[in-house]
Amino acid sequence: MVVLSKAAGLGLNDILPTVQCEGSAMTLSLSKCLLERFKYRFTQMYFSNTNCTATTSLQLVGNERVVQLTAIPQAGWCGNEVTINNDKTMTYSNVLYIPPDNESEIIISSMLRLNFSCTYNMTIETSLLTALHPNLNTVTLPPVNGSGTITATMTTFKTNSFTDPLTEGDTLTVGTPVYIGISAAFPDGDTFTLRADRCVATPSNTSGDPGVELISGGCAMTQDVNVQVIENGQSLQVKFAIETFRFQGQSEVYMRCDVSLCLKTPSNNCQILCI
Repeated sequence: MVVLSKAAGLGLNDILPTVQCEGSAMTLSLSKCLLERFKYRFTQMYFSNTNCTATTSLQLVGNERVVQLTAIPQAGWCGNEVTINNDKTMTYSNVLYIPPDNESEIIISSMLRLNFSCTYNMTIETSLLTALHPNLNTVTLPPVNGSGTITATMTTFKTNSFTDPLTEGDTLTVGTPVYIGISAAFPDGDTFTLRADRCVATPSNTSGDPGVELISGGCAMTQDVNVQVIENGQSLQVKFAIETFRFQGQSEVYMRCDVSLCLKTPSNNCQILCI
């Protein structure tokens, strides 16, 4: 078996794939020409769990034919391993095996082993513009060390069913309850939950603009505004409700939240006990 590295000889290092890390997928791309040149059976590649055969597709990237395959960032998927780094980032790693063509009379290649990984931030900032403007806004984190992104989306709803979103044309009367949902575009809900650590309402969308805290430390702040936390740290969704209000002399209310992914373990309670 050959373990690929930048020092591998005979041109094998050129087979090293590119890895694109997204919140819902880890996509590997390998040169079809080089795989055929060194007589590798790219249609029979498999992951660390040998029962998981890699599903491949052929794509044209630039002027080169590449073989692409997708791994899911989910703990245990086809042998995935997850590493938590100081509660700030998480790394999903796996191994791709590429068998040689053993049907030829002369075998010129050994089994290839490709280690690959994607690292994601566990903290996300998401924001929402309410009142007389569109109420849906998505913010994507910048990559960590060029690795990957996870997206969190905040939406306002009319009722506690969280199925009927407010639209730009909807008008709100001060004191009317509205329901806010935050969701993460991330497939590993069995391993992580989403938790809102802090939410603030401000009269403008300027970052750092002082305003009113709605959630602090994962708990509702009810001194100024009526806030109810409905779900926080239980799944990949956060749900809370507020009674609408206005800032003096302003007609718009902006909201932004700092949320994080929390690792589910017996000793790590992702649900905060609020008193």
